[in-house]
Amino acid sequence: MIRERLRQAGLRATPARIEVLRTLVASATPLSHPELAARLPELDRATVYRNLVALADAGVLRRFDAGDHAWRFEPVRDRDHPHFVCGDCGDVRCLPELDLALPKALRQRTDEVQLVGRCDACA
Repeated sequence: MIRERLRQAGLRATPARIEVLRTLVASATPLSHPELAARLPELDRATVYRNLVALADAGVLRRFDAGDHAWRFEPVRDRDHPHFVCGDCGDVRCLPELDLALPKALRQRTDEVQLVGRCDACA
């Protein structure tokens, strides 16, 4: 599945790309570059970063800023979903898809929806 996804995006299925994508697919939350590099100690940080950028540019990964100026990455899914961001600890969690009644002009320009608050651990 991972190799096929890479090939469909026009990318070679290198061992580093496979590991980066496999780790993100297995993660319950979006990961930043430092978080992902920590989970892949066999790869140097520059290799992880280059692969994140290549995968995002090819449309395999989605990158977003949770408000702390750190890109987080997650696999592209059929539909976008909102995220919860803890304003205290910075934890980011995926939320279920929401059917928001947004005006058409806003729906066409909105790339992401984030709910910011305090997580259970910080409350």
